[in-house]
Order: sequence, then C-alpha cells, then structure tokens
Amino acid sequence: MLSFGGLMSSHSSRKLGLLSGGHRSEHDISLRSASSMRKALEASGFSIEEFIIACDGSWNALAAENQRPTHVESSFEVAAWRGTAAEAVLRWAALGVDCVVLALHGKSGEDGSMQGFLQQHGFAYTGCGVQASALAMNKILTKRILQAEGIQTPPWRVVPPTAPRDVAQVEAWASALGWPLVLKAPGLGSSVGVFIVRSPDEALSALADLGTREDVLVEGYLSGREFSVPVLGSGPQCRALPTISIVPKLGKFFDLESKYTPGGAEETCPAPVADSINQELMRLAVQTHRAVGATGLTRTDILEGSDGSLQVIEINTLPGMTEQSLVPRSALVAGMSMGQLMQALVQDAYEQCARRNS
Repeated sequence: MLSFGGLMSSHSSRKLGLLSGGHRSEHDISLRSASSMRKALEASGFSIEEFIIACDGSWNALAAENQRPTHVESSFEVAAWRGTAAEAVLRWAALGVDCVVLALHGKSGEDGSMQGFLQQHGFAYTGCGVQASALAMNKILTKRILQAEGIQTPPWRVVPPTAPRDVAQVEAWASALGWPLVLKAPGLGSSVGVFIVRSPDEALSALADLGTREDVLVEGYLSGREFSVPVLGSGPQCRALPTISIVPKLGKFFDLESKYTPGGAEETCPAPVADSINQELMRLAVQTHRAVGATGLTRTDILEGSDGSLQVIEINTLPGMTEQSLVPRSALVAGMSMGQLMQALVQDAYEQCARRNS
C-alpha cells in the first residue's frame, strides 16, 4: 500500500489556475474532468481561478463551479471575463496564480503546445513537460520509443499522406499484420480517430475519414484482455498505482462512449489477475512512463496477446479525471483520495518548475 499522508503542507493555501475546455474532439470531457478536479482542490483548501478555452480559442473565466457549462463554443453568459490566451495569463499573474492545473485532453492541450506556452510565461503546471507531452501524444513516435526500449507493442506500419490508399495497399498490410487491422490518427486522445476494420472496404472508408493531411498508424489487432495502469511521480521516485482491468460493454473496444458512459465498460480495480502478471503490468507502465520522460501522472494502456504476452498500446499524459475515469478509482484503491491525488500533482508541478529554473 502506498502512503500519501502529509502532502502539500507548504502549498495548500496557494491560489491555482485551472484550465479546461480546449479542442472540440475532447472539449466536453475536459469540462467534466475539471469539475471533479476543482471540487477536490477547493476541498483541499486551494483557491481556484479557472479559465475555459472555448472551441473558437477564446479564454473564458469561470467564477464558480456551480456555473460550469457543459460545452463552450465561443463564450457563455456567466463568464466573469473573456479574452485571448495572452491576456488570460496576465490576468492569472495579477491574481497571484503561479501554478496551473491542466484538465485539458488531446490536441493542443496534451501535445506540448500548452505546456510550452505556460512555461514561457513562468507558470508551474501539472503533468508532463513539453518534450514528454509531445512524444507521448504522437502514437507513431511512442511506437518508436517503445521499440527502442525493447517494450513489446503490437506490430505496426506508418501510412504517410503520399502513400497509395487502395485495396492492394490494404491487402499488403493485412498480409503483414493480419485481420482485423486497427487504424489510428496519430495525435488524438480518448480513442478518438480509432477504427477496427475487417475488410479492405472498411479500411478504405476509415482512411477516408482520417484524411490525407497527416500520417496514419496501422496496427495488428490484439483480442486479449485489456489493462490500464496509472503511474504517479517522476524519475526514480515514480510508482505504479493499482492495475485496472477493462471489459468494454458498448463497443468493439474501449472507445469514447465506453469510457464516459456509466456502465459502458466493466472496470475492475485491482485487476483480477495473478500477482506475477500484475507485477509485470506495473513494471511495463513504469518503464513506459520513464521511457518518454514523463512527470506528474500518466496512464499506460496494455493488451494481452493470444500468446499471453503483454503489449503496450499507448501512454496518456493527461488522463481523464471525471467521476467515471480510471485514475481516480485506482488512486482510491491505493488509499489516496481525489484531494490527495490533486495535491500530489500540484506538488510535483512546483518541483518540476524548480528543476527547470535551477
């Protein structure tokens, strides 16, 4: 059992920024994560100054949790303030905010761009730094890192924008990887832009949906058990939290609907597996966390192959923190409340900022 007592005694009275919303693909989920995070932070004694990034890119100040919208396209009636990103960080600084808690997910929030923006303006921020965020968000780069580190991952191919997208090409992938195939956009989270295809026609339809402006990742499909393992901390001190086993109920895999619909998946923590398997799952998650240079909190998704091998699918550097999300459940099994989890993330944010500035 991990011990988390005594966290944040020196920082619990500080004023924090909280950032949610962002890109349309995971905008609504981000607002739900922010709601859970804000409640836990305020219950822990923090004062919160939250901005919601609308889908049009404007920043809107949320005065109180009970005024939270479910979606912000451009602005909302009760916003206490509205402006640009540059104006917003000046407002934070004037209010005494020196650390920003990130409740963003996916594109522009999890890919290093927001981390770099906050870093350039002198803020501490939760989660991974610029480099680790960018590497982990790109599924193709993650594959290359896993391969270099000797971490098993399903076989894969990269389809550049200029490559042929026809039946002959699809059949060549199937010959190498087998049916079904998994096609993925390389830079989206929450299983957005993921297609499991079982025929050339389905593959060509998925490729059309994914577009031709960027690479596409093609993977061999694994049909075994699915697991997810959160890792908390940095460097030698990072530790795996209890493993979660996942059985999707609503779709072919643990997609967006299964993740965020109550009853959408059967999620069991701790995972009902032999201790030797659990230890290997936790070891793989920690190895992956360290391989990308992660800090703060990550969640690594792992599949079991038909031969019993454990293969890493991806690592998430700003995992969901809603009431249905996996990480808070795992932390609770470890004896860590949502408040303690948030305090640990804020503490890590200050420590990483101090290292960057030393």
